[in-house]
Amino acid sequence: MGQAITQRKTNTQRLEQASKKELWDLCWVREPQQDRSARTRSKLLDAAQDIINEEGPDALTIGAIAKRAEVSAGLLYHYFQDRQTIIYAVIDRFTTEMTQTAEKGLDPSLWEGVPLLEVLEGYLRFWLKLHRRFPGVLRAVTFFGMQDSNIDAQFEATRKKAAKTVMTLIRPRFDEINHPDPNVAVTMVLEMFRLMMIRRAFGQRPGGYRTLPNQSDEAFIAEMKLMAESYLEI
Repeated sequence: MGQAITQRKTNTQRLEQASKKELWDLCWVREPQQDRSARTRSKLLDAAQDIINEEGPDALTIGAIAKRAEVSAGLLYHYFQDRQTIIYAVIDRFTTEMTQTAEKGLDPSLWEGVPLLEVLEGYLRFWLKLHRRFPGVLRAVTFFGMQDSNIDAQFEATRKKAAKTVMTLIRPRFDEINHPDPNVAVTMVLEMFRLMMIRRAFGQRPGGYRTLPNQSDEAFIAEMKLMAESYLEI
């Protein structure tokens, strides 16, 4: 028993020391690029994604993509039929890579012995990093999703898959929760995290309407952990 407690403390200390360098500073998993054609296609999608991320969806035109990728419009049309096809391809690749990154970073073997609150913190940090790296893309997914039910359904499926992945880490830690229904309580906490991060991200965009206090990521994480700890009765 004493050995188990010691090991748990050691793992917690390891997580605290490695938090921004290893587990939470996830390396974005890229789509395989095995041949020249795949690399060219990826280059075009990178250009389109950068435009969306930096300038917004309205700036995404065939001419702008070709200029950013330093290719002819004719080459772009060789790979994609039109602007809408490119949008679908960008979002499809983004959601695929996001899922693979989450699965890699939330591998249960990396989190063995780590307390529940620290797992929740890792989940928060993953999404905050995503919002910092791809703010325009995430807003564009919401924007396009309101216009196209297929895009909305695709991203919703990706979000649910990420939540399911983190639940595989949380379920073995239900004994840390004193709420009468741990499963419902954790689901509510994860949804609260998601909605608060969305509101925060939209409030931080230029001209955005801020509904939450202007806080650093660390202060925001601390508040979210306090809320989770109180509601879950940890």
